[in-house]
Amino acid sequence: MDTGPSRAQKEAARLALTAGHRVEKLALGGRAIFRLMRDASDTEQVFVLGILMNRKAYPRFFARFASVEDGDRLIRERPIIDSKNVDYDWLRGLPERSLGFRYAKHLDDNGLDPDLFQPPPGLPASIAYVSQRMRQTHDIWHVLTGYSTQISGESALLAFTHAITSMPMTGFISRAAVVRNGVKLSWLRRNRDATRRGHAARFLPSVHWESRWEQPLEDVIREMQIPPRAI
Repeated sequence: MDTGPSRAQKEAARLALTAGHRVEKLALGGRAIFRLMRDASDTEQVFVLGILMNRKAYPRFFARFASVEDGDRLIRERPIIDSKNVDYDWLRGLPERSLGFRYAKHLDDNGLDPDLFQPPPGLPASIAYVSQRMRQTHDIWHVLTGYSTQISGESALLAFTHAITSMPMTGFISRAAVVRNGVKLSWLRRNRDATRRGHAARFLPSVHWESRWEQPLEDVIREMQIPPRAI
């Protein structure tokens, strides 16, 4: 499968690093929102929106990433979570209670491809790595929080993510998913609870998950201070 950057992705990266060009940014962002509202599973549009919407918040996020937990180590070593760097057969052979087994099972059960997320084009190397890391660990966060890959679960996980990262794009897409699906009260309550959980949790983006594959999932959740779901 071709996982190279599309023209829209390259254009988003160029505009994010360029002063001005407000009309171009609005046009590209508007197209991404329109396409995402038609198909919530279109990961390319999520990428484009992320680059454009998060550009002003990213310096603060990157500084925090580098200063806490294992962030500095991750930036120096740049471990990648894909089939070339992670032995997924080994993960499948770990005890069923372990983080690694549950993560591999999550991918298998949902038909997910760990090689989908490559470094964003046109960005400085360290920033591109952190962006890729966030996308590659998204499914680990699914396992930690217990949210499904259905639209309602993705919306809740994005609300959880927004509470931790303060990135505008995650909050926007989480709310857009609620609106697109009829502003269901159950979704609003779940997202509010997800926000509560995110505020209570540790700063997950810079965690070195590779050193925790063999740990029991419940121990990792406790270490990350993620509260149980109320809804």
